[in-house]
Amino acid sequence: AIFYALASFAVLMLSVFCALLIAAFLTPTVTKEINARHYRLSRADEASTARVLKLTALEILKFLAILFICSVLLFVPVINLFIINVPFFYIYYKLILIDVASNTLSAKSFERCYKRGGGYKFSLSAFVFYLLCLVPLVGLFFQLFFIIFLSHVLLIEERETIKNR
Repeated sequence: AIFYALASFAVLMLSVFCALLIAAFLTPTVTKEINARHYRLSRADEASTARVLKLTALEILKFLAILFICSVLLFVPVINLFIINVPFFYIYYKLILIDVASNTLSAKSFERCYKRGGGYKFSLSAFVFYLLCLVPLVGLFFQLFFIIFLSHVLLIEERETIKNR
């Protein structure tokens, strides 16, 4: 029984990581096309690959720390049903933010967006998409939709920021 519980959990988390991998390969193409068709915002300076890799490594280290803390809480009844999703949502949210924002926004806008966590619309959308990714095949087939939606969220906010200057 324990094996089946662990295996089902592993399948759920594998689905989330597969969704992140799919997103990583599709994001540059999708975001450039969305910007070209709908927004035509200038991206003269892009976020550097070194900066993106540094942020990704930092977030992975934070994820491991949160995972360690949450693994201790697995022994607390009732909390153990939900606590394991906290570190996995954190890594999903941060990696999707870094991936989509670095491919959508200019370097300065990316830094601003990263510091505020993408805003509440991005955060709420990422939470809903994380919950959908927990359904094994939904996360794989709807990942392109997630990227398109999150790109629009960031580009709309960027356009409003430019208009307000």
